[in-house]
Amino acid sequence: MMPPESSPSCRRDRSNLFALRLEIMRYTNPLRAKIVLLSTIRSPFTFTPQDWRLLKAKTLDNLLQETFEYCPTFTDLEGKLTIIASCLDNHRDNTQAADAILKAIKPYYST
Repeated sequence: MMPPESSPSCRRDRSNLFALRLEIMRYTNPLRAKIVLLSTIRSPFTFTPQDWRLLKAKTLDNLLQETFEYCPTFTDLEGKLTIIASCLDNHRDNTQAADAILKAIKPYYST
């Protein structure tokens, strides 16, 4: 029998995202993660002054909370991150960031 914390139907608490932030920063550049997340919940990041202002105004926590609201399921998030990573410049770096985000965020979704 699985312990409760590793049960597939359990999900980590989304009210404190410190551990999630730390896990993302462990596997990818936090700026790249913010660009990929912002592009996923808004529109593709185009490196314009307006995009940079918007990115600077958002914390990684803000973007993660908005991502949970925008993508209600892990499957939804996985599809959107995969698509956006391939649409942005620096495809390889963005795919790596998307993979790191997915690995870190999966326990925060119910399965």
